[in-house]
Amino acid sequence: MANPTLRKISERAGVSPSTVSKVLSGSREISQYTAEKVLAIAQELGYLAARSEKRRGLCREAIVIGVICPELVSAYYARIVQMLGEVIEEAGGIMTVAVSLFDSEREQRQVQYCVQQQCVDGLIIVGHTETDCRHYQYLQIPTVYLGTPKNCTYCDVIKLGFQDAIDHAIVHLKRLGHRSIGFIGERHTVNKKAYFEKAMQEHGLNLAPESVVVSPYRFEAAGCYGMELLLEGKKGITAVVCAYDNIALGAMTALKAHGLEVPRDISLIGMDDIAESMPIPVALTSIRTYTQELCSVMVEILMKKIHNKSFTATQSITVRCELVVRESTAPPQKGGESV
Repeated sequence: MANPTLRKISERAGVSPSTVSKVLSGSREISQYTAEKVLAIAQELGYLAARSEKRRGLCREAIVIGVICPELVSAYYARIVQMLGEVIEEAGGIMTVAVSLFDSEREQRQVQYCVQQQCVDGLIIVGHTETDCRHYQYLQIPTVYLGTPKNCTYCDVIKLGFQDAIDHAIVHLKRLGHRSIGFIGERHTVNKKAYFEKAMQEHGLNLAPESVVVSPYRFEAAGCYGMELLLEGKKGITAVVCAYDNIALGAMTALKAHGLEVPRDISLIGMDDIAESMPIPVALTSIRTYTQELCSVMVEILMKKIHNKSFTATQSITVRCELVVRESTAPPQKGGESV
């Protein structure tokens, strides 16, 4: 096959060579639809692969892994990015990071830029629930997606086992004697909310809509807000599952302000297990994510595909999470007041 050119791509796409050039240079003047069409044709004709090989020929001293992450302000995401950097360096690569701010369109533009410029050898997308992977069907480079994306058949998917771990959390609370259990989350934790509701139903526990709070705030503020609503509702709740540890810490603060104690008056469970190293009065029962194992799996998949271009199969892997029981959960008081 003759070497692919901008003109050949433009003829196939029905656009001008200048439009193709703008798409390949990352210009935002071109619509998403046209850009994806041009990229798909460029991939089909081998243009992107040829440009990638040219770039690698000019710069072979390191493998570059791009990481696209929703944010870096939370301890959870910061820990993942830090560990990825360490694992990538150990594997002989270097890491470059972009922040999507939980914006699917921004994430797509960042991925598109990496593909157009061929500036990375592999991609790790730390995603969120709104991402539709059909936008990534033009990907020419090995890509791993961390999360639960929709329609994802174009890249490897790594999921965290929160569903099973949340189920274990509900079983733990039920065995302690809790029957009225609440949930506090925020707008970026809808999957955990769904897992909680599913576990409650499967274990025969009633769940009033008012017992589930989706806070407009984040971090500790979300926990304070959510616990205040649960206290106002007086639903007889004796335990609360929080979407992550910072929310649980905020819930503790709200309970203390009302003269209530954990776990005497209410049991709390967090997630991500970041509070272990924090100076808090009651050790928090939490769902632990094994960050090093998670990052090692993602980098191993990428490196295998980077070094062996004939390996193109995609896979979906779930990395376990574990409920770590500490001091913040206990049997509900018999005859005592519940929240």
